[in-house]
Amino acid sequence: MSNFQFINLNYNIQKNLDKTIPIELLKFADSIYDKYEVFKIIKNNNKTILKKYFYLNRILIINLFNGYKLNTHIRYGRSYQFYKNNKINKNQLNKYGYKTIIKLIDLYSKNNLIYNNIGYYDKKNCKNNLLSRIFPKQILIQKFKNMNIIDYIQPKYTDNLSDDLIIVREKHKKIRSNVKIPGKCLQTIEELKNSKESINKLKIKVLGIKENIFIINQKILNSEFKILNCYKPEQYYKNLFYNHSIIEVDSYFILSPVLFLIKRIFNNSSLTYGGRLYSQFQLLNKEIRNNLIINNKSLKSLDFSASHIRLLYHLNNKEISNNNDIYGVRFSNDEYFNKMLRKITKKIIFILLNSKNQYYTRKLVYNIIFQQFKKNYEIDDNILKNSEYLSLEFINNWINDTINNFEEVKQYFFTGIGLRLQYIEGELLQYAIYNLIKDYDTLAIPVHDEILVSEDYVDKCIEIINYKYKNIKILNNFSPTINIY
Repeated sequence: MSNFQFINLNYNIQKNLDKTIPIELLKFADSIYDKYEVFKIIKNNNKTILKKYFYLNRILIINLFNGYKLNTHIRYGRSYQFYKNNKINKNQLNKYGYKTIIKLIDLYSKNNLIYNNIGYYDKKNCKNNLLSRIFPKQILIQKFKNMNIIDYIQPKYTDNLSDDLIIVREKHKKIRSNVKIPGKCLQTIEELKNSKESINKLKIKVLGIKENIFIINQKILNSEFKILNCYKPEQYYKNLFYNHSIIEVDSYFILSPVLFLIKRIFNNSSLTYGGRLYSQFQLLNKEIRNNLIINNKSLKSLDFSASHIRLLYHLNNKEISNNNDIYGVRFSNDEYFNKMLRKITKKIIFILLNSKNQYYTRKLVYNIIFQQFKKNYEIDDNILKNSEYLSLEFINNWINDTINNFEEVKQYFFTGIGLRLQYIEGELLQYAIYNLIKDYDTLAIPVHDEILVSEDYVDKCIEIINYKYKNIKILNNFSPTINIY
């Protein structure tokens, strides 16, 4: 099965060459470069551009080498997206008619070094950005074999923020009708605003996160993922996973590990807001997730029960009473209807913790109630809109009753503290997944505020999470409540 990986611009191969990159490979990369183009650039006194050409050329050959070692296709974007993370000015590079990566691809093609599939379109990952797939031809494979380099080249991650492992956004911005849109991605440590930490501490923090996630992703790439009890036809899964490889074998499907690769996304520049772990696998419905096995081992889901509310109580050195029905703000004797009410209350709590605007909160709650009723019951839109459940009075009462249900911590509602709580959650999950790999060579997968782990390591995973939780001083030595499904 062939996987895909994007060309990574974070190899530390400029001034002081990283020892993990064999000099033989770098010299080979330099030898491929068109000598006429080199002369032409120097003649025009563009040595800075020349350095960037060599840099991209080396990255390309290293990725082709990795593709050869890992039996993967290399995938790259043919637009500004390819340049922005490395702060390469595309306009400057194009000033003399050079197309950088496209020029290099043409050079490789003319020398019979690569297969190149121009214009490959990835609906899932790149929206409107065209992509190409490249992999070595036999002559290049033979060159790599002759070098006798045993392993593939692991990238040395820099403190550049915006890459495949960690993304940091500026504060969200408001547009008309109070709708929020994500702020732009920050590119460097220096762009972090209002930070209490020094630049050096932030660099160490960013690199620490990247190294952890890199190790997790390497374990993912070396694991096998299957969906058992296939209750849908093969085409359903192929449509669901777009261009990712999927193979049908007897009564299960083998999924590409690419679906499970994770990144950590922070919601503003302090690196303490947001920070949840994300993967494409999280987009799948629960029914499919429940049929997943990893490396032929069945999984259990460990769910943090009411994690955000519980975190708030622990921050205040209090515990929620066992008698409290956390989501029981609205109750019905009809079991099906009551289940829906609890789902709505859970979403209302999430909004109360993340919103700073009460008017905007009412609009969100209105939409949640409307969508949940439409999902659970076949009701005409006009009838639903005129029902008591969508009246301003009913919505206000539901919000107020939810707030009063948590009297001890209600001061945190409408403060936006939810993003800080997501950060703690992200730290717990990353710590648990990383340490399960490091100490037990077993993989766990994050799904929002849950973690999927092999049945054999449920107790170890809970033990690791409890240890980390108790070592977060602001949580006052409490333990999380974890449900096992």
